[in-house]
Amino acid sequence: RLISVQNASTIVSFTVEGASAAAVAGQLEKLGVLVRSIPGVEYVRAAVGFWNDDGDLTRLVAGLG
Repeated sequence: RLISVQNASTIVSFTVEGASAAAVAGQLEKLGVLVRSIPGVEYVRAAVGFWNDDGDLTRLVAGLG
């Protein structure tokens, strides 16, 4: 589930039902996807921008599936 924000940004926060943010971040790291869990809430934060390519986004989505 995406977390809504008021202002557009290259930082995307989301939750994964039934999983802790730290567990999601750990699983994605094993696939070479670096994200952060946000302390105090069960949100995962991904920063995406010009340095990312289609392969990076494909690994992120695949790691969540």
